[in-house]
Amino acid sequence: SVGPRATYTFNNVTSNHTISVSFTTLPPDTYTVTFNVSDSEKAVKGANVSFNSETMTTNDQGEAIFTGVTAGEKQYTVSKDGYGDVSGDVNVDSSKTVNVLLEKKPMIQVAGRIMQIDDPLPISVRAQNLGEVNLIEVVIQYDTEYFDASWFFSVRLSKWQPVFKDPGNGIIHIVLSPNEGATKLIDELTNILSIELTPKKAGTTELAYTSYTSEGGVPFETNIITTEGTRLSGSDLILDEGTITITN
Repeated sequence: SVGPRATYTFNNVTSNHTISVSFTTLPPDTYTVTFNVSDSEKAVKGANVSFNSETMTTNDQGEAIFTGVTAGEKQYTVSKDGYGDVSGDVNVDSSKTVNVLLEKKPMIQVAGRIMQIDDPLPISVRAQNLGEVNLIEVVIQYDTEYFDASWFFSVRLSKWQPVFKDPGNGIIHIVLSPNEGATKLIDELTNILSIELTPKKAGTTELAYTSYTSEGGVPFETNIITTEGTRLSGSDLILDEGTITITN
């Protein structure tokens, strides 16, 4: 038996010989990549960091630590409700720290819900990071294969008044505006509406954001109007759809 060497020399070879060689592959070098996630104010706890075919959640210090990472160019995505997603690339050639700054973004969210077909539960619509607003308009649509055509709602914001339309085809259109003395600031995750639907069959379906045009040619979509008169919609808002599971 001869140990590992760069070269081997055989002397006085006078006949055929069989030489057995065993190779062992050395494991690749691995590194530790630490993500530090924060916003403009503080470290962000509970952000999801997807990296190296794995997803981790940041701790109290806003850290997510990935160990055993091999060398190479690798992509990452950081996400959390109420913030815009951040994506990028890391060239892993040593252990390193990646600092990620999340930006708060206005969000309207349909909360997911599990309900029994004979015991329906209200579905919450929530808002976050809106700032001070004079109007919130929500246009969502449900699948009429899973729910009856009729729907009901209640306003969860104190001293806010609703105006609603029922254009059919499962579209729910509700506009909220504050009365005198109402709190207009919505920064924390806040229930703004409760919607009641009557299930028709078991299964999984979505409450999705939609848009439509009225008979008079007026387009409607989910949007907010700030107290400064700025209208935000589309890509300016995070519109988080809700998955509804109906069981027998």
